[in-house]
Amino acid sequence: MSIYDISVLNLSNTILYPTNFCQYLVYMEKQFKNGLFKYSEASLNNGYFIKKNILEKVGGWDECCVTEDLKLNLLIKKHGYEIYQSDYEVIDNIPNSLSLLFNQKYRWIKGDIEERFKYGPKDIYESVVIIYYIFPLFTLFSLLFYKLFIFEKILIMQLVIFIIEAGLNYKFTGKIINSVIYPLSQFCFSLFFYVKYSIYDKNIW
Repeated sequence: MSIYDISVLNLSNTILYPTNFCQYLVYMEKQFKNGLFKYSEASLNNGYFIKKNILEKVGGWDECCVTEDLKLNLLIKKHGYEIYQSDYEVIDNIPNSLSLLFNQKYRWIKGDIEERFKYGPKDIYESVVIIYYIFPLFTLFSLLFYKLFIFEKILIMQLVIFIIEAGLNYKFTGKIINSVIYPLSQFCFSLFFYVKYSIYDKNIW
């Protein structure tokens, strides 16, 4: 950080030896995010360094926020600082069951949507991320009310999102099967979030 005058440095994220399907889903997501942060725009993940004066200037971590790293990321961006992505890896602890994983993803999606709408999109990238998170809600709505005229258009758009996400995954990992499984898993997490949020929005993490 000193040599290259870097103010905020984000590390790549990985896990050691996924041993079950749940862990492999997490592993695929980490691979995808590492590639996205490297080739598109870096965001704070599970492992980063930030200069103390910058942390103090943007207000530090919000202890009341369920996704405090994302909020800090948005504040850093709002103040005009750039986050640099490193190939160095930090090994993360992960959920070991699908129930814990879905609960974690519920918290992440909830916090992500709340914080991004609170601060609003600052550029095209942020707008795309918001659309990505909320579009499964439209897909779910169209599946429930499939007789509406927008049904086919929504499904076509969702298919386009799948294809783009799969293509990016293949660019980052070079693995065809992962590139099919990953976007489907993320779509399932989003549907789970909206269904659960609509019937039972209780913070249980």
